Amino acid sequence: MYVPEQWKVFCFFLVFVLTVITIGRALCGGTMESKKIGA
Repeated sequence: MYVPEQWKVFCFFLVFVLTVITIGRALCGGTMESKKIGA
């Protein structure tokens, strides 16, 4: 099964953005959110 190059770039970009958002939340609001939840 051949995957076009643009799909590889798109998937990589999507994963990269999700990772950045997750890390950003963990660094910025992660501690506050955990306190609200009570974890």
